[in-house]
Amino acid sequence: MTKHAPIDKSVDSTRALWLLLKAAIEQPGKVSEKLVAACATQASICLFQDPHNKIVRLSLNTLKNAAEIAVEPGGWKELNSLRRKVAILRLANTHGRIRNGRGIREELKRKIKENLELVQRVQELLRGRTLLLSAYMDTVEMLRTHAKLSPVLHERLHEHESIFNVRTLSKVEDGNDDEK
Repeated sequence: MTKHAPIDKSVDSTRALWLLLKAAIEQPGKVSEKLVAACATQASICLFQDPHNKIVRLSLNTLKNAAEIAVEPGGWKELNSLRRKVAILRLANTHGRIRNGRGIREELKRKIKENLELVQRVQELLRGRTLLLSAYMDTVEMLRTHAKLSPVLHERLHEHESIFNVRTLSKVEDGNDDEK
């Protein structure tokens, strides 16, 4: 099967697309959201059109063939590489502005601090739960001691223990009962 040479309009459109992608990499703050969205896949870049820059829709095969002529050096491989780099801009873009390394570090520090605060809160809750369980077990033990004095207390304690199993509560305290 032979490759057909793309028409001049396809080559010109591909060259314009290549230049637009290069400009997007060099000046990420000026990239249109439409271009970034079109760079998500090879299929979507083929459908991208920009009349102002004389970029027209092409089939994927036509774009690949035209890139071999229009893009120097590297052809389609270079064009596809630029497409991927521009697609990554979408991931780096937060609230309409490109985040630099400093912004990412600050965000990471903020998330680490937030995570530590949450870990401390969980630890406080676990300590409170341990204290509550210990107090509950002490109360039940005192009731057992005094249950011998009152048949009503003995009966109510027996009902309570049948509903709330202290061993089950202890297992829950040691860890998630579902994981065991």
